[in-house]
Amino acid sequence: MGHPEPVSFHYSWPDVRETHCGMVMPSAWIGTFRKYRDAIDAGKMTLEDAGRDLVDAAAKSGLVDALLAALSRLTDGPRLPLFFVLGTGRRDGGERTVAASLRATPPDMASMTGVPLALGALLHLRGRTAGTGAMAPERAFDPDAFFGLFAPYCTLPRPFPVWELVELVEG
Repeated sequence: MGHPEPVSFHYSWPDVRETHCGMVMPSAWIGTFRKYRDAIDAGKMTLEDAGRDLVDAAAKSGLVDALLAALSRLTDGPRLPLFFVLGTGRRDGGERTVAASLRATPPDMASMTGVPLALGALLHLRGRTAGTGAMAPERAFDPDAFFGLFAPYCTLPRPFPVWELVELVEG
């Protein structure tokens, strides 16, 4: 599963009742992605066909160039972070909202996915895994140990020291 959090979160936090995994993107792209979703759900197109078609359409339409241009403007003006977690609920008798995000990320998708995987393997080989068997990263590794290794790879839009890499906002 590409993003298992809606399934795995309940193992780490049993009190969580509902989880969703979302993606933030420019509004101009949402209609295109919905058309692919609807075609796949209706059985008119396979996921693989949709992926190939999307890559072809992106190359012809300049979507990749538009994406690169959008990424180059990450630091101009307020916007949602690339990666964030938002939680809402009740705690201690009151409504609470908590958000966490990375202030910087690795500079490309290969690094964003490959570096955490490699660091997880390194922590495991060093005997820093919290248990045995399959488990979500938030259960498997001490966050301080992981982010201590991860921070040097997070350079976009600029590097942050490990103690400033994760931004937490509570309300």
